[in-house]
Amino acid sequence: MWLLRVRIRLRQVAFVLASLVVLIIVWYLASLPVKEVRADYGGTFVEGVAGAPRSISPLLSQLNDADRDLASLIFSSLTRSNERGEIVPDLAERWDVSLDGRTYTFHLRPGVLWHDGTPFTADDVLYTIETLKNPDFPGVREFASLWNGVSVSKADGSTVALTLKGPYSPFLANTSLLGIAPRHILGKTPVKDLRDAAFNTRPVGTGPFKFKEASAERVMLESDPNYFLGKPYLSAMEVRFFADNTSALAALERKEIHGLLSRQWLSAEEMVRLSGNESLRLNISSRASYSLVFLNLNFPLFKDKAVRQALIYGLDRDKIVNVALAGQGIAAQSPIVPGTWASDSGGARKYDFDPEKAKALLDQAGWRQPEGSIVRKKDGLEFRFALLTNDDRSRIAAGEEVVRQWRTLGVRAELSASSPSRLLRDFVVPRRYQAALYGLDLGYDPDPYPVWHSSQKTEPGFNFPAFANEKADRLLEQARQMTSQGERAKLYAEFQSIFAEEAPGVLLYYPTYVYAVDASVKGTSFGVVFEPGNRFLNVKDWYMRTKEVEVGLSARPRK
Repeated sequence: MWLLRVRIRLRQVAFVLASLVVLIIVWYLASLPVKEVRADYGGTFVEGVAGAPRSISPLLSQLNDADRDLASLIFSSLTRSNERGEIVPDLAERWDVSLDGRTYTFHLRPGVLWHDGTPFTADDVLYTIETLKNPDFPGVREFASLWNGVSVSKADGSTVALTLKGPYSPFLANTSLLGIAPRHILGKTPVKDLRDAAFNTRPVGTGPFKFKEASAERVMLESDPNYFLGKPYLSAMEVRFFADNTSALAALERKEIHGLLSRQWLSAEEMVRLSGNESLRLNISSRASYSLVFLNLNFPLFKDKAVRQALIYGLDRDKIVNVALAGQGIAAQSPIVPGTWASDSGGARKYDFDPEKAKALLDQAGWRQPEGSIVRKKDGLEFRFALLTNDDRSRIAAGEEVVRQWRTLGVRAELSASSPSRLLRDFVVPRRYQAALYGLDLGYDPDPYPVWHSSQKTEPGFNFPAFANEKADRLLEQARQMTSQGERAKLYAEFQSIFAEEAPGVLLYYPTYVYAVDASVKGTSFGVVFEPGNRFLNVKDWYMRTKEVEVGLSARPRK
């Protein structure tokens, strides 16, 4: 018996000792500092661009890719668009809209400095807008015309009022398009001489990076430690120029550059190479654009809504994207790009690929396919029409796949291509076409009015199919008058339902941008890309270096 008691006592002692050892180990581990890897400052990011700069000015950069990219890094706007197309503060920290929707009062951020140390004020905003309105302005007239009828005034050095002739809710997006120029540098230069100003090659802005030096091959930028949204992690950015996209792509694969946005369609082989490159991270983002087949609704073949719906049901748009575009697109269901604040994913009709439904609709519309015939017929007429497009290789590839798929329905579309200018000038704009595969580039605001309101059926409007629907018109008119984004979104949701039901065009795909970035670069974030410069939306948060930081001690006993 006593031996059993001894054994039990020894086991108890051993258990206590083991527990003490565990507690000591846990206490020791808990007393160690906890470390976390965080972004650190430093590093030079090298961006590749096809082309070369000519005028790095927010006033004159609109037609040149290299200029626009550099301007987006060097300059700031009153507002900017986030990844969903919502307008958010930039140089203006907030704004008010008058009850009549005509006056936008912007309250500017305090303490903002130009890269040369001069304070940014309301005078810079007045100078920029008045320059665009000047009849001697030497830049793009279409860009300047956005400010026609806009009066600008200041209440004080930090408050600017922009007054319109009437309420126009898409106007706010215009304030994201316009980089503000420095009055203290350009104010004494006659407006007509702005293209020759030294400022165009040695710009001074308020953006996250400031100009350092330039050569024929590159422009060097350094981070602005006083940037009003916070000092960028990257110490510098080098923008390197290439003759074309092919040579820039080769440099990316040789790891000579860290980032490249391909502005043109990449071949399937190029996409496979990029996707298989483990040192790269591919960011594929929707463009604010969609490609579609315009159907001329004055052409007898397309007057029947059931026929138009059948043509949509008969297309496998995912296959068009994957086969014809090497995956560089997203199948489209709406004239408003998904991922933006105005997109509605709810009640609108969805056109999933359904060839049997397409055939049934054509049968019901009287377009039947006699046995042994390869083409549907009605009243002795064959279902044939001309499908026009431009000579861009991605459009031709998409058009060929569309024609092939429609052929299986007994529909014959005869594809032909011409230059973009001839397609527009001779056929689309004068409405002398039957069907046309084309693309629409949208602005920061989702407003469909310019393309789908009945008032735009004739030149210079862009309603090329001649679509007219009274309820759709009312919705688009009301949405233009409202300053509430939520109320506008409701109206656009109704419009999208009408559009889906009436099918005035055959939506195909939203083209995408492929932005390849070296895997060593962290912090990049992308949504819908409204213009190429949007890839730098959060560039201040990009980083190439890291550090370990003690974030605290856990469970250490306190004295």
